[in-house]
Amino acid sequence: MRIGCTGHQNLSPATRRQVAQAIAEQIALTADDELIGITNLAEGADQLFSFSLLAAGGQLHAVVPSKSYESSFQTFQLSQRVQGSSAPCR
Repeated sequence: MRIGCTGHQNLSPATRRQVAQAIAEQIALTADDELIGITNLAEGADQLFSFSLLAAGGQLHAVVPSKSYESSFQTFQLSQRVQGSSAPCR
């Protein structure tokens, strides 16, 4: 199954927790052996989706909209995953 996600970037800590929980719940409901998530990895909801998807054992297909896109990430961990050859996303 393929699912996609895009959402707001600037989330308060309380909203981040609620969004992360809701995303994890939805992924759990739709998870199967061939779960593929599609997103552009922007800060906020897109990254919450990505981490939940990977935690559930899914594959991540990233839409990278520009060269050096990872330099716009404030989250160092995800920036390193996108740059590195061992990145868990395509």
